[in-house]
Amino acid sequence: MGLGAAAHNGLHGQHTRHTQYEQYVGAAGLCCPLGGAGMTGRRDYAAETQRRNKLARDRGFRSYAQERRYSAKITSSDQVSALPKAAATRRADVLHVLDVARDRRITVNEAAAAEGVPLSAVTWWATDGLIPAKGGVLKVSRGDRLLRRRLLISDGEIVLTVTRGSAAAKLVSDAWAVQWGYVHGDVPTSALDAFAGRRVGGHLVETDTAVLDEMARRGDLADMPETYRALT
Repeated sequence: MGLGAAAHNGLHGQHTRHTQYEQYVGAAGLCCPLGGAGMTGRRDYAAETQRRNKLARDRGFRSYAQERRYSAKITSSDQVSALPKAAATRRADVLHVLDVARDRRITVNEAAAAEGVPLSAVTWWATDGLIPAKGGVLKVSRGDRLLRRRLLISDGEIVLTVTRGSAAAKLVSDAWAVQWGYVHGDVPTSALDAFAGRRVGGHLVETDTAVLDEMARRGDLADMPETYRALT
């Protein structure tokens, strides 16, 4: 079954669930449920369409029609690759919001505002990592099982890791940060020792300074920040 067909078959319940989240946190900006009647008793189809399209753009899609072709529940690396670039970038933004909320021990609302990410995007892409609280506040769960893609240097090569879970993804990110920091002279050689002989994301972390130095000399790590962001 293609991605579009899977999305068509499985998104009705998903959109209902996310709409409930949006109404709870006030992100949708409606005074009545989607598809409901206004004070005149008539459905305002133009307003509904406008609202749906705005929410879709917040989530990285051109329109609601485009959004309906994709699922917010990402279960494979191929699904990330198949997303429109803007949607993949927005999903990466949302995952970063969760990381910020956990690291700073702040609410998701505060983290989203600090990072400039619409709350409606967070509730769509990362429902599994959210906990509703009182007063329209969303808290981040202690951990989640959302799929993340991260780069890592292993056996002298840059490899793509795929993790299911925030804890595993953080471990890969920490290893990459140390490798990147060493190559650019921002961290001491001793920082690599914490990852010596360690496997993360199914790959052995490269800690051999001679190998890392040679990769840097060849320019293998040029423009990696941009590439890294595109993969998440």
